[in-house]
Amino acid sequence: CGRSEVQQHLTSCSCHTRTTTSIQQRAPATISPSNSKKSKNTKTTTTTMTGMIPADAVAVGFGAFLGALSRYQVGRMAAEWIATDPNRLGKLGGWHTAGINMGGSFLLGGITASPVVQAKPRFASMQGLSPRAKLMMGVGFCGSYTTFSTYSVDVVTWLQQGKTGKALSYVATNNIGGFVAAAAGMVLAKKFFG
Repeated sequence: CGRSEVQQHLTSCSCHTRTTTSIQQRAPATISPSNSKKSKNTKTTTTTMTGMIPADAVAVGFGAFLGALSRYQVGRMAAEWIATDPNRLGKLGGWHTAGINMGGSFLLGGITASPVVQAKPRFASMQGLSPRAKLMMGVGFCGSYTTFSTYSVDVVTWLQQGKTGKALSYVATNNIGGFVAAAAGMVLAKKFFG
């Protein structure tokens, strides 16, 4: 998507608002012929921010790396557990995704509701989270840990297999459970940081 769509998305998501603002504040100024002094040795250039601040990109990437590994590990452990007794546990196949999505929603709710504190020598403090910590944990970790795509494929697969009841209960569990988990994470963070 284009830069303006990304900015709209980031500013509409409450956990990214302050980070986006800080990124925009650190963006280089635009220099154009109308606002620059011309001299014999000076070139007129236009500079715009087209990417992330490198430290923010590293934070998001590191969080995404950890989230993806965690998602893989939980899925692998669930598949191995189901394989121990497929006759009894086989009906649980795919449901671990709902658990992952609800857990990620709870975590993102807590991250979003945590107060923003200025970065200190420690990455996060007991008063809240730095904007970069919110990026790392919210966009990075939760973004790669939770999975809307697998959830969607599971629903379509079950509908194609004629398992309409299972698909609808899965949709309800993911959606309602995700909303409840996010709200619980927000409430808990607000109480913790009071």
